[in-house]
Amino acid sequence: MKKVFITGAKGFIAQSLARCLNKKGIETCGIDLSANQEQNIIQADLFEPERWRDMLAGCDTLIHTAAVVSNAATEEETWRVNVLGTQTVLDEAAKGDNKKRFLHFSSVAALGLSHTGAMDENTALRACGQKYSDSK
Repeated sequence: MKKVFITGAKGFIAQSLARCLNKKGIETCGIDLSANQEQNIIQADLFEPERWRDMLAGCDTLIHTAAVVSNAATEEETWRVNVLGTQTVLDEAAKGDNKKRFLHFSSVAALGLSHTGAMDENTALRACGQKYSDSK
């Protein structure tokens, strides 16, 4: 990796990732709901790829951390961002001849809230009625 584009770039996980990557000499940039010029983060929405497409074009990897995690958000808004937003970002990463490596960050909550023991990508999903878990 030489340059990484991060969605939700001002979030806790994204900030930690950026610091780690920067220490390894990997440049980072990204989008969030508010900008941070020092960290090369622009203000943009997932659904405005025309605002961040050029920035993404210069990257070889896209890390998608943006999500609605709050229980205060409506079910519609949570679904829009966590599902449709992810699809928008995936579509942009897959465009053209310069495809991007795509990493999607989530949490174990994406598997539902009733699992116990070891879990991996083969673990069955279980809807649990929680907006965040069910949308992830």
